[in-house]
Amino acid sequence: MMSQCPSAFDYSSCKDEVLGDDENLYASLINFKIIHKEADKFIFDRLFWQRIYNYSDKEVEENIYQNSYWLGIEK
Repeated sequence: MMSQCPSAFDYSSCKDEVLGDDENLYASLINFKIIHKEADKFIFDRLFWQRIYNYSDKEVEENIYQNSYWLGIEK
């Protein structure tokens, strides 16, 4: 994610830079949030936002996808 904003120093500054650049037709941000922890396993909520140029309609579209999933540490 940080590759889209090399001058950013954290997620917030990268998000502001990506969202503030209306010229960038292909941009995306992914945010993870821990919503539950059980032993060495976590449930993450993942929010994925993207801005893409739709060549068929000749307009910029924004999409948001959200899902939750388990992530465990294998020993």
